[in-house]
Amino acid sequence: MKAEQIYQMVTDRVIEKLKEGVCPWVKPWKGGHEMMATNAISKKEYSFLNQMLLGFSGQYLTFNQAKQLGGSIRKGSKSTPVVFWTTGYSTQEEKEDGSKVQVYHEYDRPILKYYNVFHVRDIDGVDFEAPETEIKLSELEPIAEAERVIEEYASRTSLSVNREYRGGACYRPSDDSVNIPILGQFDMAEEFYSTAFHELVHSTGAKSRLNRDLSGRFGTAKYGREELIAEIGAAFSLARLGMDAQKCFDNSVAYLQSWIKTIQEDPKVVIVAAGRAEKAVNMIFNTEK
Repeated sequence: MKAEQIYQMVTDRVIEKLKEGVCPWVKPWKGGHEMMATNAISKKEYSFLNQMLLGFSGQYLTFNQAKQLGGSIRKGSKSTPVVFWTTGYSTQEEKEDGSKVQVYHEYDRPILKYYNVFHVRDIDGVDFEAPETEIKLSELEPIAEAERVIEEYASRTSLSVNREYRGGACYRPSDDSVNIPILGQFDMAEEFYSTAFHELVHSTGAKSRLNRDLSGRFGTAKYGREELIAEIGAAFSLARLGMDAQKCFDNSVAYLQSWIKTIQEDPKVVIVAAGRAEKAVNMIFNTEK
């Protein structure tokens, strides 16, 4: 499948969820520290984009991984595609002396590819360990952790974070400052931190950080792309903190329809935005890869 077809496949899946009234970048379960979608063998969490495609939860395997464990895919089970970027491929070649050697061939630029995975509930013949979910919301102290993350990120990057009684929130590149209302102006703490992390994600686009184009004006495609990065980044930030993102993210028809329009106009926007949001959140939480 060509890259353009993969972009379209992902776009179609995201739009399908939006039309069902589901915001695909907001975790569907509430609170706690439930394990997100992971590979059942490596136990590694999938990327932001693949979390959206997989619905944020569950353990998955490829057909070959299930087969290697002695399992089989239950008849009628449906797979889900997960996507990844690759910079090249390896081949086994024979040297003059007859010995074999692995040779890596690098592409001119990263190539988008995909493979299919199955939920472990659709795999027979293998007993899978239940994911560890013993951490409770009360033990996480998400507000204290959110404050720690904000303070540490601001200090590490010399960002100015200003909280004052005001009518809106923004990131201002001219003086590298995030300006947000005070907590008391919000009905719920989750709304305040959703707003705060939305603006913090914008701040990662500064030239001294991830160097995204922040020049888009309201109503332009450029502005919409940056807003999608901030929306995805804020949602995943709250998920990482164990906060209930469902309380504060808008699932109204008008909101979802606006994203359908943006995504339909550019099939690449979801994949690109999810990748950039992941880099932004990793920078904020100081978990850069």
